[in-house]
Amino acid sequence: MKQGFLLLLVAMLLFGATHAQTDSVSVSKHSPKRAALYSTFLPGLGQAYNKKYWKIPVVYAGFAATGYFFYVNNEGYLKYKREYKRRANADYVIPDEFKQYSDENIISLKEAYQRDRELALIVGGLWYVLNIIDAAVDAHLFYFDVSDNLSFRCEPQVEPFGVCANNGIKLTLRF
Repeated sequence: MKQGFLLLLVAMLLFGATHAQTDSVSVSKHSPKRAALYSTFLPGLGQAYNKKYWKIPVVYAGFAATGYFFYVNNEGYLKYKREYKRRANADYVIPDEFKQYSDENIISLKEAYQRDRELALIVGGLWYVLNIIDAAVDAHLFYFDVSDNLSFRCEPQVEPFGVCANNGIKLTLRF
């Protein structure tokens, strides 16, 4: 009896869902929220949803650039941090690579690399947010008509008759 009830329940769910899909015709509109969510979960996916495929390499190039700068600055930071810690040891012999630097120079270089590393993280985060904003704005403008029918006319305007004659230039801009 349990199996029959489960079978009946599954059949009702399957046929009910199929029936509901054939009755309703939904017109899907291009959703800015969906584009933003797509770009949130996978950067560049919102641009693909908006059919702006040329922007996807730009998005990933920005992430690659910020990742590269983070990597380079992190390596420099760790290098000078290790050197500073080693110099605290009394019987440490300074290698030729670091002999030209004083302790203050090592600290200064370490802090500069740390600052640049953190800046690369901030720029990467801003690039991520910009990717989401770009996808949402493109989705809002998805149906915007961009045609070549923009015109500008400049013609003189002369009204010879009347109490107060209006002479001048008439500018017309048509969208």
